[in-house]
Amino acid sequence: MPDSTRGTALVLVLSVALVASAAFVGVGFGQQAEDDADNTELSTQNTSYLRVAHAAPGATSVDVYVDNETVAEGVAFDTFSDYIALESGNHTITLTVVDRPDEVVFNETVDLEPRSVTTVTAAIAANDSEGGVVPVAYDDSAATPADDEAALRIAHLSPNAPAVDIVAVESGEDNATEETATETEANETDETEETDETATGETVLAENVSYTDATEYANVPAGDYTVEVRVAAEDNDGSVVASTDLSLESGVAHTAWALGNVPEDGEEMPPTFRVATTQDASRTIDFPGAENETEQTDTETEAEDGETTDEETTDEEETTEEETTDEEETTDEETADEEETTEEEETTDEEATETEAAT
Repeated sequence: MPDSTRGTALVLVLSVALVASAAFVGVGFGQQAEDDADNTELSTQNTSYLRVAHAAPGATSVDVYVDNETVAEGVAFDTFSDYIALESGNHTITLTVVDRPDEVVFNETVDLEPRSVTTVTAAIAANDSEGGVVPVAYDDSAATPADDEAALRIAHLSPNAPAVDIVAVESGEDNATEETATETEANETDETEETDETATGETVLAENVSYTDATEYANVPAGDYTVEVRVAAEDNDGSVVASTDLSLESGVAHTAWALGNVPEDGEEMPPTFRVATTQDASRTIDFPGAENETEQTDTETEAEDGETTDEETTDEEETTEEETTDEEETTDEETADEEETTEEEETTDEEATETEAAT
């Protein structure tokens, strides 16, 4: 049984990259760690990240424990936590009725893989007339979208709603419905789906999504959308369950969570149906060899520069040799001219002497 008197010993502060993408819906969720744990860092290779959400309509507010340590208190329906950092491996998640640690809502063990990011929701058990609450886990595995795109996933957690289609019926002027694809690591399954267009130009974001199911992330142009949740139909034109606005930030992964109850026989069933949107953690893919290619390019550039320098040096040497040869030739010519001038002068002198002698 959880001991609510024990202090928090978990590391609840994520890296900067994850904090930036871990905005949450509803009341703040997740206590601050003790001062002596604030600066604790887990090994990147062995770190996993966990987020918990209350998605069970009609269930009381709860206190949340991980491995018997209190991580949140008084969590109401439609509340999502930020991510908490944990060592990979098995962890026990316990929900109890608020302020009643002996009244357990559920107590389950989850196995978190190294470097995984997981959202565990408290949801109404499917086909459970008594409204039992069970954990449902989702892998937040989106690749970071491009700057002008957003990654979007749809999760169906409305227990009395049928299978649904999610259709964007209106978007901002700058939004396009062009299909896109997300790059994935080599040898991995493509985790991004493409969106489809209906005959009327509407964009189908997801189709035939059943209770507790979630779609893969699909890349769409970032911006504001008006979307309809419709009863699943072959042509995606089923009756509208609800309509809501979504604002998708560029370069960010999002999940749209269908929560609450749809009306039955024309009567509202509180808590009523709504769509909550979270920003999810995402991963950036770095392809190996890119840095080496850059370095190789730099090296080639340096080599080319060296060749240019050698050519310049050769040209200078050739120019110098030509100038030296020209100077030597000029000097030789001047010397020859001087010698000829001297000989002429001597000849003239000799002729003058002979003339004087004859006289």
